[in-house]
Amino acid sequence: MHFDIKAVLHFVAVAEDMSFTRAARRLGIAQPWLSRRIRQLEEQLGFALFERTTRSIELTARGRGFLDAARAVASAVEAATGIARALGRDAGGRLRIGAPPYSARIPARARIISGFVAQYPGTALEIDIGWTPVLIERVLAGELDATFGIGWQVPPGLIVRTLCHLAVELLMPEDDPLAASGGLLEPGALAGRRVGVFPRGIYPELHERLFQPLADRGAVLVQDAEFLDRALDAGSAAPGQPMIARFTVAGGALPAAGSGRRILAGPAGPFLFLARADNRTAALDRLLAVVGP
Repeated sequence: MHFDIKAVLHFVAVAEDMSFTRAARRLGIAQPWLSRRIRQLEEQLGFALFERTTRSIELTARGRGFLDAARAVASAVEAATGIARALGRDAGGRLRIGAPPYSARIPARARIISGFVAQYPGTALEIDIGWTPVLIERVLAGELDATFGIGWQVPPGLIVRTLCHLAVELLMPEDDPLAASGGLLEPGALAGRRVGVFPRGIYPELHERLFQPLADRGAVLVQDAEFLDRALDAGSAAPGQPMIARFTVAGGALPAAGSGRRILAGPAGPFLFLARADNRTAALDRLLAVVGP
């Protein structure tokens, strides 16, 4: 029987937390996507791992039996990862960097990654996708060498470089009345409008800062469970669908009227590069030199 090892690791996380929501938050992935992964694993195994109700989950008898083997797999993966990380650091030839899913559109990230690869082609650079709170935890735990992220409150012991500031961009059909005007879009203009946003559980602090002011002014927030699986640069929102909130760099030229894009008034927050101060390697120092002061 063949099954996805990563799905087994996700099963262990759910079993330890006894909650899809908490496990998804810890893993930095969308809860509905995690639920589908576990369903797919159950189909591959041929038996249910959990008994689900509307309020809770419990391991089935077979789920408890499989958990022992799954934990052994998780331990083996952790040990192999640690050995590989140590070997890579000894050689100075491997870096593992975290990045939020939206950050591929941020020029500062592209500049750093492409610049580093061009200068140091012999260093293996891996990008792990996730959300800032989880990525910072992984940097602190030594699982990642560094990470990109958005935020304000940074734990002590981290090197912090502010790369730029981000704003919220709203995508809408080009014939939407709000698209006809230029300039910044005030939150009050969204009263009664549906706005697709990332689920609150992924990053509660950021969600509150960005979207609660919209809800307070009458916007209808549609938490998009497929946020991590959907291409965020696919263009304007389709007619009849919620307008889409995504990140863009603040301070640049505003979109032209009728383009189907508006920038929301007010900055979303600083886009950062973070690394542990006590976890320096030759490869990380080279990357920090590319990042700049």
